[in-house]
Amino acid sequence: LSKDFGLHSGELMVEKPMPGSAAEKAGMLPGDRLLSVGPTAVHSFFGLREAIQAEAAKAAEIEIGWERDGKKMSAK
Repeated sequence: LSKDFGLHSGELMVEKPMPGSAAEKAGMLPGDRLLSVGPTAVHSFFGLREAIQAEAAKAAEIEIGWERDGKKMSAK
C-alpha cells in the first residue's frame, strides 16, 4: 500500500488547515507532510504535540517544516 500511495508508516499528513489558523496562514495545504517542529523531526501525533510544547516554552514563534510534492518548505 505504501508503494501505491507514496506514504510511509507514521507520516503526519495535513488533512485540511482550519480557516484562519497558523497552518493556513503559513500556506499549508491538504496532503502536505509534516516533517519538523524547530530542529526536532516529528513522526507521530504525540511527537508533534511534545515538540510544539517544548518549542513554545522557548520561543514566541515556532518554525514548522513540511513537504509538498517532494519540495521541503517551512514557516514560522
